Amino acid sequence: MSSFVRQNWTFLYNKFMTEQEIHRICKEYNIENYSINPDRSIDVNGDVHLQYNTFSQLPLKFNKVSGYFDCSSCFALSTLEGSPNYVSGNFNCSWTWIESLEHCPLYIGGGLYAYHTKLKSLYGYNMYDKLHCDNKEKLILKNLNSQT
Repeated sequence: MSSFVRQNWTFLYNKFMTEQEIHRICKEYNIENYSINPDRSIDVNGDVHLQYNTFSQLPLKFNKVSGYFDCSSCFALSTLEGSPNYVSGNFNCSWTWIESLEHCPLYIGGGLYAYHTKLKSLYGYNMYDKLHCDNKEKLILKNLNSQT
């Protein structure tokens, strides 16, 4: 399946996911204290623990997480699509297959941890003081040079 088809299928799937399906997925991944928004994204009052799963993309669209968000050690995860827009704590996507920070949260109250990834670009992220990753300086220089 091409990435274009996969991305559009994912968008349509999430948009038309029923509340019952969202509740089932939240139960499967032990996500508690959540509310479902009209756009089918979810807000979570607390932490989200998704580490050590086998999905290639996040199973839900998250909006706000009032804690930390951990999708580390999801060794097949290749995109941050579905990540929360807002995370009050840390955002950890270490030990994944992501190559860019596109779709990462717009606001992260703590740090963004992306160690041991395939990160080649910081596209989508510019709060360098909160970034913790391998080759951080090299990636920042590459990102700054691409903006000029």
